Amino acid sequence: NWLNNFKRLDSIEWLENAEEVCEQIPPSLHLRLVNLVSEASLSDFERHRVLTWVMKHGAPEARTLATRLLSEVNSELVQELVLNGIESGEEDVQAWATTQLRVCKIPHAFEMLIERLDSPLLQVREAAREELQDFNLQRFLNVFDENDPDVCIRAGRLMQKIDPDFINQLRQEVEHPIRTKRL
Repeated sequence: NWLNNFKRLDSIEWLENAEEVCEQIPPSLHLRLVNLVSEASLSDFERHRVLTWVMKHGAPEARTLATRLLSEVNSELVQELVLNGIESGEEDVQAWATTQLRVCKIPHAFEMLIERLDSPLLQVREAAREELQDFNLQRFLNVFDENDPDVCIRAGRLMQKIDPDFINQLRQEVEHPIRTKRL
């Protein structure tokens, strides 16, 4: 019933001043705001204004949902907002933007993620590690024999940044009781 009622809404008067109104909404309600805007039959202009504001200033989970909704309609706008978020002075905004680099298909996303591994901001480093978590010890070992030793050394240094426990995991492999694992 709620969804049917929301779909009947074709305008919300207080959204005429969307930026001012959104600033007054507490972060705990940002996700509900995104849900309301996405379910109501609002004009694309009104919907974009609210979702863009949420992407710039909203709570992290609301930003993620707003990014997904906007990227279905206007991927160039989303890419621009994510790149602006990377340059933000706020740690949580940078961390959010870091998690969106691959999802939003930002050009040179991997290079940007690798740069974020050296960020002075803990939340940004953690977000980059999370995004690169599929580069793990097993993947490293699978391609180790196929690469040049210099490439392996650089990859090993990068793996240490991605997974702080990488050296311990590698040590366990080298000291494994099964000979083929050690090799």
